[in-house]
Amino acid sequence: MLQTPRSFLLAVALLPPLAAPSFAGDPGTNYCTSLPNSTGGAALMSAEGSSGVEANDIVLHAGPVPAGQFGIFFYGSVAVEVPFGNGVRCVETGNGEPFRLYPAVPTAPGVMTYELDLEDPPVPAAQIHPGSTWYFQAWFRDPAGGGATFNTSDGYRITFLLPDAYHGMVLIDAGSFEMGRHEGSGDADELPLHAVSVDAFYMDRFEVTHRDFARNMNNALERGEVEVVAGVLQRVGGAGEVLCDTSASSPWSHLEWNGTILKALRGWAERPLVQVTWYGACAYANGKSRDEGLTPCYDEMDWSRDFAADGFRLPTEAEWEYAARGGEQAPYFMYPWGDAIDGSMANYEGSGDAHEDDAPATTPVGYYDGDQTPVGGDMANGFGLHDMSGNVWEWCGDWYDGAYYADSPSDNPSGPDAGTARVIRGGSWSSPTSSLRTAERLHAGNPGNRGNRFGFRVVARRP
Repeated sequence: MLQTPRSFLLAVALLPPLAAPSFAGDPGTNYCTSLPNSTGGAALMSAEGSSGVEANDIVLHAGPVPAGQFGIFFYGSVAVEVPFGNGVRCVETGNGEPFRLYPAVPTAPGVMTYELDLEDPPVPAAQIHPGSTWYFQAWFRDPAGGGATFNTSDGYRITFLLPDAYHGMVLIDAGSFEMGRHEGSGDADELPLHAVSVDAFYMDRFEVTHRDFARNMNNALERGEVEVVAGVLQRVGGAGEVLCDTSASSPWSHLEWNGTILKALRGWAERPLVQVTWYGACAYANGKSRDEGLTPCYDEMDWSRDFAADGFRLPTEAEWEYAARGGEQAPYFMYPWGDAIDGSMANYEGSGDAHEDDAPATTPVGYYDGDQTPVGGDMANGFGLHDMSGNVWEWCGDWYDGAYYADSPSDNPSGPDAGTARVIRGGSWSSPTSSLRTAERLHAGNPGNRGNRFGFRVVARRP
């Protein structure tokens, strides 16, 4: 956030709290500061409609404003708070300027109104997608209001909802990056650096938890797709692949089988699942696809992937690294947040969190967010993803090949056609900090391998 003069902040602090006007279906929340204009009050933003992009029915409002003037709404992807004219600017795009919503609108009778057309953005970069958060504000002429002859409303935040099937996920727009190790020491398989482009995709904001997995697999149990044998969850049919342990088959598992259903043991519901195989992660993705009425991506006879299917799957190694970097490219960082790491940022061996003595020493998903961190910070990366470094190693969809980078395709690489070991990325609760680097590559051996450090999250292509 840009800095504001201390005297300005003190003046703002003395203003009485204001209430925004209310409209039916108000889809957002107010933030930032609004200063009085010549009406004697301060202009506040509000809206009516829904925050589903498909509905495209949002109408923006701001008032009270001086009548008989004109104004303009603008928006951006970044919230700021800086002095601007006789008010405060609360919005920008990341390069200091907001996107302006033309045409300008009249202020009579003391309220500004604008029908927001999500299908016709000012420029391509201003396109609003499901899963994204945008910030809106109104600017208006006010000749009687002060030396600058204009003022502003407060800011208004709208998080645009994903389609129901993708709740809990983040939309990551298509993009390009230089994949591999840019800084520091590492392994030979992290080089050479190579240009990669990926299409847009949704990704789980958090690693899959015990609660997530139990709910999914209980549905699969009802469909007769899986069974529990000697405490081990496995597929019915095919090769009968092992999917994961329960607490009856491994002391490291906190997924309980009571003979009827699976459930998380007390205190473990929001902690990431471990002791899960690559097959188990893929079976979860297919089960989630069926639960949401989508087309499964995996053929469970040979585990081949259908990238055209609209269901869920494991990320490719390229998608995983692109997502983990959170959009940071100038410069490229060693970790999702920068080149330094300590125990307030991620869960690793000896990180000092409150769960160090647990077995396994995972932390709840989202633990490094807000009040739970020692410094009270939010360690989500630039895309809003949590725990891309540490907590559990995350299965990727690709076969592992240490020399793959030398021959990798530049568009949507999906790994070698065959292999003996599957890729895992991100480091875990038992890893040294060097393994939490975004460029770090590792394999977990046979896809049927399960361990107390392995977990996952899923992705889906954007329809």
